[in-house]
Amino acid sequence: TPFVNLTYAASGSSGITVADNDNIDFGTGNFTLRWKGALPDWTPGSSQYLIFKESGPPTYAGYYLRIQGTGVASVGLIEDDSSSKLTNILFGTALPAFDGQTGEVVITIQQATASANGTAICYFNGQQVGSAVTLNAGEQRNINTDGVLYISGINGARTASTTSSVTLFNRALSAAEVLSLYQS
Repeated sequence: TPFVNLTYAASGSSGITVADNDNIDFGTGNFTLRWKGALPDWTPGSSQYLIFKESGPPTYAGYYLRIQGTGVASVGLIEDDSSSKLTNILFGTALPAFDGQTGEVVITIQQATASANGTAICYFNGQQVGSAVTLNAGEQRNINTDGVLYISGINGARTASTTSSVTLFNRALSAAEVLSLYQS
């Protein structure tokens, strides 16, 4: 089916889940997260998780893509090797309203290394939203996890949505590639 409709559920095991495999674990490498769909009755005020993959406890690792209650996209890079490491990347500009309409959110991550800064860029419908966010050198995250991948929700709750497609890339796409992906 080209679209999967989900209703809100505060708990339960319904929804879209993908079992873990190496193709959806990015380690310390660059990657891109893409979610295309609609949030039928979304009103700014509550966070909406579009992609969520995490394992734990006792050691947490993973990543997520969500829209904050303010309409700003955010990405989390989670690594907890006994010192609780979370990089929460907030893009300072709210996404254009797409309540009830199909929108495509793409986040590209070039991870920082020990000696070089990285970058995170948010795109909506093929166009960059706001400025790139710098990821500080020395703060590279190993986000490998054996957790399940959740689409349009998290392990404890689902997001009311219509999901058209989700694509994960094991590299950071260029702006031209993001635009081409949206146009096709």
